[in-house]
Amino acid sequence: MTDLRDRYNSFIETIIQMTLQGKVRSKEQLYNRLRDELEPDTQSVFDEAITDRLTALEAQVNARDELQTAKAPEPCAPSAP
Repeated sequence: MTDLRDRYNSFIETIIQMTLQGKVRSKEQLYNRLRDELEPDTQSVFDEAITDRLTALEAQVNARDELQTAKAPEPCAPSAP
């Protein structure tokens, strides 16, 4: 099952990279890739792999947001008249 999980992780990364590079042109293209790549009766393995990837991406975004918030300059206090 680990080999299948690794293959699905690699496939998910490939789809992400293709999407970022503008190589995914339609839902149908993505559907066909999924249909060709996924084995029957392995939905739970794919679901776990994509859920883990989503969780990792969310953690990256949250960490980046926290870093940007920490680096944001303090607002200037109004000067006394």
